[in-house]
Amino acid sequence: MAWFEENPDLLQRELHALEAAGLSCTVDESARQDEHLLRLEVSGTIEGDTHTWMCAFPDAYPYFPPFVTGPDRGYRYHHHPDTGQYCLLRDGDGGWKPSMTLAQLLREQWPKFLAAQRASSSSEATPALEVQQAEPWTQYLQYEDSRQSVLWDATLEPPESESAGFIEGVPLGKYNGFKWLALVRSDLGGQHVAGRDLGEVAREIYAAGREETIPWVRLASAPGGTDPAAWWEEAARAWEVVRPAVMAGKKKSGGAVTQLLVTFPEEVGHRELGWGWVLVRAQRRGKPKTIPPTFQRVVRVGPDDLARRAPALAPIQDRRVLVAGLGGLGSQIVRLLAQTSPAELVLWDPDVVEADTAVRWAGALAMDGVPKAVALAHDVLDTQAHTRLELLGARVGHTRGSMGQQANSVGDQHGDLVRRLPDLDLVVDATANRSVQHYLSVQARDHGVAYMRADAQYGVWSGLVGLQRPGGEVCWMCWMHHVNDQTIPTLLSDPDGEIQPPGCGAPTYVGTAFDLAPIAAESVRMATSYLTETGEADRHPFDVMTLRLRDHDGRLTVPTWEGHELERHPACPNHG
Repeated sequence: MAWFEENPDLLQRELHALEAAGLSCTVDESARQDEHLLRLEVSGTIEGDTHTWMCAFPDAYPYFPPFVTGPDRGYRYHHHPDTGQYCLLRDGDGGWKPSMTLAQLLREQWPKFLAAQRASSSSEATPALEVQQAEPWTQYLQYEDSRQSVLWDATLEPPESESAGFIEGVPLGKYNGFKWLALVRSDLGGQHVAGRDLGEVAREIYAAGREETIPWVRLASAPGGTDPAAWWEEAARAWEVVRPAVMAGKKKSGGAVTQLLVTFPEEVGHRELGWGWVLVRAQRRGKPKTIPPTFQRVVRVGPDDLARRAPALAPIQDRRVLVAGLGGLGSQIVRLLAQTSPAELVLWDPDVVEADTAVRWAGALAMDGVPKAVALAHDVLDTQAHTRLELLGARVGHTRGSMGQQANSVGDQHGDLVRRLPDLDLVVDATANRSVQHYLSVQARDHGVAYMRADAQYGVWSGLVGLQRPGGEVCWMCWMHHVNDQTIPTLLSDPDGEIQPPGCGAPTYVGTAFDLAPIAAESVRMATSYLTETGEADRHPFDVMTLRLRDHDGRLTVPTWEGHELERHPACPNHG
């Protein structure tokens, strides 16, 4: 039952409000009876402007506002070129209330809509007049398939003095639909002028095909409307102007083109013009009929683009981090670190994913038997394509040639670490292995690299996150002494928290991903604080934090973090 049938008084309220506001309306009876939709044609004069609005009410009215459309009278802002919708309210921020009426919406917002058209600058288009946001033309275009996109990096942005050229990239075969990663910009003669290499691990995981070149062309303005055929016609005409230069440079793509990356002026900030991008494809043969020209999305995914949503993380784009131990806790840390887009992640774990660890390892079933480092490399590159990856699988602490293996089959794990340490900014240790922790903390200290320990107790009743700073007063061994003498309170543990599932070669712990999650999150908060700090104001308040999730009897408690200000322990042998 439609809202106006279920609540006829609400409909009468709307009609009476329009009449009281001096606005006449006609009900579309066909839509009302046949489609159970309320559509009104409303006419009247508001602040000297006589207008007719077509108004459609949503099924969930009055919780959402009416959809108000009408003709384009040369409006420059807040009018959709295809649907004709007038944008009278900011979507979803409480501008509309169920107590409001269509008449109130028009009376209050239409004068602002008109004033916004007259405003000639951002200073005139004040927050009282309009929402302070851009209206990019690309949001109005209809795309052939939302899964098909060009992944764009702003570092490839050509200077305004250039009118055309080429973008080289690779199709990412791993994903459904056509996703194409832009990597290099070349001039009309084919000379590389900007770009980067994808990296060996990324190229292998993406199963990227051979490199492909797409021409780009600049238009002085957006072609009128949203018809891709009109866009293709104008873009192709602009390309023909520069094609002789391409032929002179003997560029293979100097012949006929079937797709063009088009850049054109559009809003990138509130009343601020920049350059928008869209891929336009020519008419092509299809089954069972010819496919007309189409648009494909260009999505900005460069490091600067990703950092816009968290500007404080921008320095991490130059940082290099090693994560050792990629189990239930370490895997979450890697996934969260990946979202900060570090320059490089070195992933170190000799084990494979096992499907029966699903309670702690996301994607365990799909990745069963895959080395953990490889599985997490997939997760990193499913998130963003800018972090370079190195995968280490040697089992630290084993003698090469042990267990009947060849002398070099275990791998030179110590050599791998020592080779990488000088280039690193941080080592994150989620191994929960005391011998490995001791070894990594000493190696990091000796090479002037920060070391961070992150672990949980059996049952994940409690956990600890600690940062050993390069040249700092307090080290991993100090922490151990502080734990032993209870300067750091006893970390609670499930007395029955160790199990050995059937078929498993070693005992493991009881615990869930959601209890490990706050430890992983705090680990990444501490890591990112260290990697971005420029002074005391940016510094994490504590270098050692403990978390309590259960009490001594194993009962759930409110998760409680406690920070510890520690000094060099007098019994620590590392400080003489």
